[in-house]
Amino acid sequence: MGYNFYKGFEVDKLAKKKVKDKETKKTGLKKTKKLEPKKESFYADTLKGQRAIESIVRILKTTLDGSKKVKMALMGIKGIGYNLSVSICRIAKIDENKLLKELSKEEIEKIEDIVNNADKKLPGWILNRRKDYSTGETKHKYGPELTMQLREDVLRLRKIRAYRGIRHELGLPTRGQKTKNSFRKHGVVGVVKKKTNK
Repeated sequence: MGYNFYKGFEVDKLAKKKVKDKETKKTGLKKTKKLEPKKESFYADTLKGQRAIESIVRILKTTLDGSKKVKMALMGIKGIGYNLSVSICRIAKIDENKLLKELSKEEIEKIEDIVNNADKKLPGWILNRRKDYSTGETKHKYGPELTMQLREDVLRLRKIRAYRGIRHELGLPTRGQKTKNSFRKHGVVGVVKKKTNK
């Protein structure tokens, strides 16, 4: 009896199918064609780069996102919150919903001037350094000045051994919170049983 070519071909097909089924069972995923990522032209890349550069605005030695509204973008400067940014816009007579990149040089200079002379141009209650400990003046600090000031304040509290200073030293909360559940930064101990003497 001769070899049935068609029968043999069907057997081969079934064997290959079984192998494929095993592969998909192992991974649990269907085989899909790999899509090659679309290559963008050099021109498109340069345009993207230009747009990114255009949308960067530098105010008070800080790079800000120009695609945001003025009131939201100013919050990128450390020491300026939402209320202060809105009040700065209103004093400078700038539309707070305008995009930052749309501002003119004069408007940016106005904003910088208001922040630098905040003690004269803004009400005292909105500033972040009221009745300073050493000078007694009311000022507004921002950026690296603010971080330096905070560090100095903590160092002073630690030096005079105030309660708040000691809590800062230990890395614990300074405002009377409970520490049974929260502020657990260190390794977990759990329950340790006492050794019984036999």
